[in-house]
Amino acid sequence: MKLRNMEKVIWGRIVAVLGIISLVTAFVVVNTGDVGRHLEGVFAAGVLGTVAFFAGIWMIPNKSRL
Repeated sequence: MKLRNMEKVIWGRIVAVLGIISLVTAFVVVNTGDVGRHLEGVFAAGVLGTVAFFAGIWMIPNKSRL
């Protein structure tokens, strides 16, 4: 059972980091001023980054949920 929790922690951290990278990418593109041409992509990166970040955080078990 310990291995399963450790796998969840590893996958949770990977997904959370990917979510942060996606959110930072969307933030950088928004601040460059070239949003008009890439609005759908920036919106998709922001939404997917947010979902990935919270999914990754949810996958990391804390002691109260164990």
